[in-house]
Amino acid sequence: MLFPDTLSAPPTSPAPAAGDTIRATFAEAVHRTRSATQPPAPSALAAARAHLERGWPGLAAAALLAPAWSLPEAPPLSEIPDAHWGDCVDWLLARPARATDAVESAALARQLVRRVSEIADWMDRNLAAPAVLAAAAAYGRADFSALDRLPAEHLPALQTARARILGRLHGRAAAPRSPMPRDRRERPLRVGFLRRRHALDAAGCRLLTRLAHLDEERVQAVLFTLETEGCDPVFSGPDRDFRLLPETLAQQIEALRVETLDVLVFAEDLSVHPAPLAWIALHRVAPLQLIDVGEAPTSGLPAVDLRISGAADLARPAEGSERLALLPATAHAFDLSALARPDIPEAGRALLGLPQHAPLLLVVLPAVSAQPTAVNRWIRALDDHPTTALVLALESHEARPHRIEVLGLLADAGIDTERIHLIDAGDGFVDLPRLAGLADVCLDPTPFAAALAFEAGTPAVALAASPAAALFRVAGLAADLGASDEDWRRELAARLAAPTDSRRRVEAAHAQLPPYADAYAAAQDFTALLEAAWDELLALGSARFRRQRPPVRSAAPHSPHPGDLQAEGRVLIARGRPARAVPCLLSAIQRAGGDATLWFDLGLAYRAAGRPRSALESLEACLRLDDRNFAAWIAICELAADVGSLDFAREALALAAELRPEDERLPALRARIAA
Repeated sequence: MLFPDTLSAPPTSPAPAAGDTIRATFAEAVHRTRSATQPPAPSALAAARAHLERGWPGLAAAALLAPAWSLPEAPPLSEIPDAHWGDCVDWLLARPARATDAVESAALARQLVRRVSEIADWMDRNLAAPAVLAAAAAYGRADFSALDRLPAEHLPALQTARARILGRLHGRAAAPRSPMPRDRRERPLRVGFLRRRHALDAAGCRLLTRLAHLDEERVQAVLFTLETEGCDPVFSGPDRDFRLLPETLAQQIEALRVETLDVLVFAEDLSVHPAPLAWIALHRVAPLQLIDVGEAPTSGLPAVDLRISGAADLARPAEGSERLALLPATAHAFDLSALARPDIPEAGRALLGLPQHAPLLLVVLPAVSAQPTAVNRWIRALDDHPTTALVLALESHEARPHRIEVLGLLADAGIDTERIHLIDAGDGFVDLPRLAGLADVCLDPTPFAAALAFEAGTPAVALAASPAAALFRVAGLAADLGASDEDWRRELAARLAAPTDSRRRVEAAHAQLPPYADAYAAAQDFTALLEAAWDELLALGSARFRRQRPPVRSAAPHSPHPGDLQAEGRVLIARGRPARAVPCLLSAIQRAGGDATLWFDLGLAYRAAGRPRSALESLEACLRLDDRNFAAWIAICELAADVGSLDFAREALALAAELRPEDERLPALRARIAA
């Protein structure tokens, strides 16, 4: 709910019959705007403008002929009778469901900026007026999803106007304060991560990469939630500092301030201003507040300082109310290991009700409505390849209404319903990786779906402008990005014609370890970015820091080179932090698994961390690569002696003695085994 109950049903006096007619006329005009399949004809625009010359009496007739975004001549609210502000605002803010070209999108964006700003102005003047309440309630009914369809240059003004409305309604729920930043030397940064519900969805898997392998000497993480129902245990387990916030906004603000956070991370998209997270984001509860990824290039919320993105995600940095905080590669890093649930049985095609032999095209729908142009590509793909079947899965529970919309478009196109298969994940979204593995091609994937497909070895086809484009580029699959619908069509045909070769390409690209596959590297880059932002905030002061426009970048981005990671792991072992060294060395092994010395160091880290079985497995891997590694044989001998496996220890000691019979460590080991 965006507005308080007092705004959801504003007080109005009984309307006369003529008023009911006008209300019905605007309702029909809204329906026509949303369902129109073509832009208004020139003759309809000319007729609508002629009606507008008559002032208010002609506005309803004009609304039936053309959408508001095509009529900038439509009068301001001050010239509309108070009783019909709500009806008129419904029409003024209506958006077409179809795809719009660049000219139409720009006109629509200008219309939204103008009208939302107008509503914000009236709310500043007199929020209690019945007409203003009606306009505000109509604003609350408007569709502000899929903001990425609008030109980026108009979004900051639109989001700022929307934030003004939000602030007018909820910004006074608690007394304003501005916490002062403290020096972080000799203490970790205290960082809060806030979501409405910590579910294991796309945003949850992204958050896990921020949390995975955080260095407790540098970051102390606290997870906050507004709901515990539906929270996954991976977030609320005993190893997490997990807090449930109180019910009212004022109590939530106070509870967060009491935590004395250095940084508050909104780990959810605030660009569509979902209640009540956006209400919290209106307040300053920590010296540094940031949004971790979102749909639009800005939230417009004045108390949010930074917006995380990736250098590979942006064709060009977009101006917004927040500064950019740029990770070295992509912000779309996902910890997919959290989706692996061994307690859930494997689900093959037959168990999921999918055809055994037909090529499967997979679409994973996000929480925003699908681009109509993308749906048209899917329809054309089914027409071009009549033996294929289309699987519609959901990235989150919020995507269900959008799947109904897509099904309607497929039905209108005459697609046989038997070729469409709906998949609902039974346990969160842990079935999605398996589903990605069963598919032959993933169509127009979201970044999360692209990560799932690459992990499963499934090729994907998308346009270069898709949200997943950065993942394609960093994974070395730029050839799969088409510049046009026809390129997309050719790429799909090529994937279906040679499925084995396509999978081999994906597997080869995955071997290069795309950023979303390395949770350790993602956590280090995120930590370095927070520290860089904090140090600049402390040096400049809060006011100057927020006025800066150059993006914040980490001063020392994490090195992905295996040699650097190995050196870091050895330092951690020497400092008595073997548990921290393990993920560091595993990250190096992901990049250079054929290096015997890496496996040896990993074995030492496991041993020092009290994990002898894992240590033994790592040392055996080292010896498979280099059976003349004397130190590995010695370490295996010591491990075997530790657990009382003396025969195994003697065997390892004998092999070590063959390599270096005069080594000074051998007599002591022989005596230990003999004893």
